[in-house]
Amino acid sequence: FALQASRFGASLSNMPVNVKHAQSVIRRLSRLLGKTSREPRPEHVHQLRTHVRRVEVLLTHVVRAPGSNERKLTKTFDRLRKRTGKVRDLDVQLATLAKLRVPAGVQKQRLESALTDLRSRHEKKLLEKLDKDSISKLRKHLRKFSGNLSAQKNHKNPLTMAQHLVTSLARRQTPLTEPALHAYRLEAKRARYLAEMAGSNPAANALIEKLVPMQDSLGSWHDSVTLCASAQKILGGVTESALVAELKNLTRARLREAIASVEELRNSTAKPASLAKEMPAPRSALRKPSQSESSKDSAAIA
Repeated sequence: FALQASRFGASLSNMPVNVKHAQSVIRRLSRLLGKTSREPRPEHVHQLRTHVRRVEVLLTHVVRAPGSNERKLTKTFDRLRKRTGKVRDLDVQLATLAKLRVPAGVQKQRLESALTDLRSRHEKKLLEKLDKDSISKLRKHLRKFSGNLSAQKNHKNPLTMAQHLVTSLARRQTPLTEPALHAYRLEAKRARYLAEMAGSNPAANALIEKLVPMQDSLGSWHDSVTLCASAQKILGGVTESALVAELKNLTRARLREAIASVEELRNSTAKPASLAKEMPAPRSALRKPSQSESSKDSAAIA
């Protein structure tokens, strides 16, 4: 996985966005709007959220000169992503709880019931954003955006940006604190979605293949963090709940795995390689969350 200029430098400049693939993602998102509004099952909510993120990457990183249509989509997606995120986060917490190897006692049932009720409330708010008129307007903007992708030929190169971002992540030598791991998690997602927009080619596939294990480890750790926070809020601390104590142990184990996955990325990247200057992590991503933000994180993924 050495990101060497000799391997990628000559080919990256000739790998623009794959418009056909991007348009297929937009069409898929359009279908998911209706599917989720009819059946807001966990898999539909998850697919809707990830496709919103993919199209957001196009809007904010690939399109060189977004117009009014693209700016409207960006604002709409910001609200929709937050709504889907709250539901998706609770789906993940419920799935993690179900897989936890602990007896199905009163505390587990109490936590599951509280999370299910909260999920229902957030699902209702999500469906308010997915009414018939809202979907119709959003689909209209998506069709126009899809057409603009074909008409405009000077898009930024998504694979180049993905490679630069991954190189920056690998060279970053900040201590692997929890806020830093959150930044890695979010930026790894962005790098993956950027690489996907180059379509199927060896360089993009190799990059995605390396990102997925780290994404999985960071995601599993984040899932246990949010579930543990929810459990503490509902059941109390480790002295009051054996389930919370078990979740604390799970979170510590997954934290070690997450750190190991980032260290593997750091160690597997050639230090002398120079594709571009590093992209520093956003301050907002690396700062330590406030107490109020930490409590909110148990109900919504940033």
